[in-house]
Amino acid sequence: MQSFSGNTLVSNGFKKNDEKPSPLIVTSVPLSFWGGVDPQTGVIVDINHPLHGSSVSDTIFCLPSGRGSCTASQVLLELILNNKAPRAIVLRDTDGLICVGALVAQEIFSLKENLQIPDIICLGNENFNTLLEHNFSYGKIWSDGSLVVSTFHEDIQKVAEDCSSRRLEGSNFTEEETAMLETTGSEAERMALKVLIRYAKIVS
Repeated sequence: MQSFSGNTLVSNGFKKNDEKPSPLIVTSVPLSFWGGVDPQTGVIVDINHPLHGSSVSDTIFCLPSGRGSCTASQVLLELILNNKAPRAIVLRDTDGLICVGALVAQEIFSLKENLQIPDIICLGNENFNTLLEHNFSYGKIWSDGSLVVSTFHEDIQKVAEDCSSRRLEGSNFTEEETAMLETTGSEAERMALKVLIRYAKIVS
């Protein structure tokens, strides 16, 4: 079993350490969500990608980055709304476009029942390359935002059962940002501005 610390780009807000581990899917090849993943099924449909035919639904999907179209965020949002999204997305590089879909889901659709919004973390080159070098089968995003992986489901589950739940800090806004949010003319404007502020923090 191994743990990787990364930069949390998107957190679903409340993490439970007793959540079950998820299957781990790892690739060294970037993927365009637009045209690469079927938003209705969660299946990778890019015939040139090594994971063609695999489903990303309810997995921890590890990839270097997205590729190409800015509509990747739209596809991730559709996956979330169709309950076909990954449990988490682990990136080598910071990719703001992928994150936007999750941010929109959090700010606009968060009240929808049973909506599963993936955590998105960035590991950086060294940690991601280490992940590629091993044949881990299961993983879990811990309450502190770290990625825990193992070849065996039971290893992670046993440790998880000994840990308690705690709330992660959400996206904190500065005084200036809060003032901007308070001057918006409608709830729709406020939601859109929150997405823009959080996106800017990811790519800055």
